[in-house]
Amino acid sequence: MKKLLMLSIPLILCLYMGCAPRVQLPPDDIPEWDSPVSPDWMSDIDPPLDPNKLSEYLFEGESGYNFRKTRWGFSRERVELSEEGIRPDERTRELLVYRIKINGVKCKLIYTFKDNKLRTAGYITILPIRNAEKLIQKVIEKYGDPTMPELEHGMVWKGDDSIIWTNSYASVIKETITKYNYTDGGMLGDLLYRELEKQKQAGEVVYFDGVIGYVDSAFYDKLQRMRFRPAKILLELSRNEKLLMGILQRDGQTIIPGLGRIPH
Repeated sequence: MKKLLMLSIPLILCLYMGCAPRVQLPPDDIPEWDSPVSPDWMSDIDPPLDPNKLSEYLFEGESGYNFRKTRWGFSRERVELSEEGIRPDERTRELLVYRIKINGVKCKLIYTFKDNKLRTAGYITILPIRNAEKLIQKVIEKYGDPTMPELEHGMVWKGDDSIIWTNSYASVIKETITKYNYTDGGMLGDLLYRELEKQKQAGEVVYFDGVIGYVDSAFYDKLQRMRFRPAKILLELSRNEKLLMGILQRDGQTIIPGLGRIPH
């Protein structure tokens, strides 16, 4: 009995001190693109956006490259080598996704492939932020007026090798807490309606998503030749390619404290 007790003591100490495998807790990771957006994740303070830092990320394709350190037609393996040092968050035969920060703004860096050839790439904000439009402004400053100004939303620049698409859109509206709301002005509506519209907007905090997509010109021309078969175009594009081209975007919602979320 004494011998059994002597053997049990080291075993108990070993378990207590950590010899047994420990349960690994999940990391405090960034929510997925489609996960509900909590107002706690959104700051009312705009993160500073350094123009030099933004240029470093947005316009790398100026030294013989089309996007960052890649060219259209690169294999997935070759693209991975170009991003050496960054662990992919998602990897399939037709997709590479990385999570990066552009001067404090959390973005998805996306590469898409067909037949192991790179054909689209770009950045998408992971969470809505207050000043996503500043990311878009850097693209405008770089490339000037868009070549397709007739678009109702977003902007397009056509180059010899790449088509660039960019857009920012309001995806979350957070109402401020108040006991009273302005009407259309009641009996003084004809006098106050313009001013009251401003007051209503002042009671909202708007958060934006941003996207900057790069598309191989040869692939874009292929889609143009399918213009009379729009259903086939949608089948040709992956979900992430639709996001980079502005065909899909995050569902909008309004957050009202005490009431919850209202989808748009």
